[in-house]
Amino acid sequence: MTKVKIFLSHASEDKDQVRGFYAKLQRDGYEVWLDEEILLPGQEWRKEISKAVRETDVVLVFVSRHLITKTGFIQDEIALALNEVGKRTAESIFVIPVLLEDCSIPQELSRWHAVKLSEDSGYRRLLRSLAKVQIKKDNEEIQAQREKREVEARAKREKNEEEARARETRYGTGVWCPNCAAQSGPQAFCWYCGTALSVRPTVVPPPSSSYMPAYSSRGDQGAYCSNCGTHSDNKRFCHTCGSPISR
Repeated sequence: MTKVKIFLSHASEDKDQVRGFYAKLQRDGYEVWLDEEILLPGQEWRKEISKAVRETDVVLVFVSRHLITKTGFIQDEIALALNEVGKRTAESIFVIPVLLEDCSIPQELSRWHAVKLSEDSGYRRLLRSLAKVQIKKDNEEIQAQREKREVEARAKREKNEEEARARETRYGTGVWCPNCAAQSGPQAFCWYCGTALSVRPTVVPPPSSSYMPAYSSRGDQGAYCSNCGTHSDNKRFCHTCGSPISR
């Protein structure tokens, strides 16, 4: 299972505090996105940040007095996160306000319950929320893998059915004699060796040519079975009763 991706949104003035939480989250096994750690020289940072918000599983918005009064791209980050919320299911945990100090929460973030990291249980409660996100992500991946296997199995069945129809068109339906491998139609006895057959028509792959009976026409028009009167065209045994046919 893949790790939960976490995007850290914060005011630049709070960078020192956020770095500490970045390190803690990494130690706890999460894939964390922090601009100064991820962005590379020469990259278009606005595009990279927008892409990271779209692809993340959780956005932690670190709320402080600096963030509340800050203008600029930090507000765009929050707007991007709010836009992504509409694409998630109602029960999803996606935006988590994280209070770095006692301050009011911006109106656009106030509908989500915030966590206070100043409290002793604050970080532990944050980990509980992230664990729920991880469980949801794992279940989605398991479901996706199950659906993929079902699609592959259905495609395999359809391919086998198509190949069976192609064989039927080429070789016809019937059964293969278990004794001599001669193909017979839905009849009671093998025309070549007289072995009793199942009369239920089946579609089977043709045996290799080395097992096919080397019986060919002798130029006659066949014969009638002396036992039951069935006409057997160039056959050695009657396909109805299995009696030998004299030539």
